[in-house]
Amino acid sequence: MLDAVRTKQLSPYEQAEQRRAALAGLAGIAPKDPLEAMMAAQLIACHNAVMECHRRAMRDEGGHQHRQENLSQANKLSRTYATLLEALNRHRGKGMQKMIVEHVNIAPGAQAVVG
Repeated sequence: MLDAVRTKQLSPYEQAEQRRAALAGLAGIAPKDPLEAMMAAQLIACHNAVMECHRRAMRDEGGHQHRQENLSQANKLSRTYATLLEALNRHRGKGMQKMIVEHVNIAPGAQAVVG
C-alpha cells in the first residue's frame, strides 16, 4: 500500500508525512478481515491518485489539454473510489436494504401509513 503513495521529488520529511497519512487512513478504515484490508489499501491508493491528478491539473504547465486529461482522470478515479467505498460498506453489512411489500389490504374507512 505504501508503494502507491507519491513520494517522488519530496523531501524525506514530506515522504514520511505521506506514509504516515496513508497509515492513518488505513487505521481510520479499520479493516476487520483480509478482504477489508485489501479494499482499504485500494481506497487509499485511489484517493492518492485522485489527489495527484488534481495536483497536476492545477499546475500551469501543459496547457488546457493537460488540465482536461488530469481532471477527467480525477473524475474517473473519484467514481472508482465511491464504488470501492460502497463495496466496503456492503461487505460490512451497511449497504442499502430494500424491502418489497407485495400485497396490502386496507379495509374501507381505515387509514394506512407508509414510511
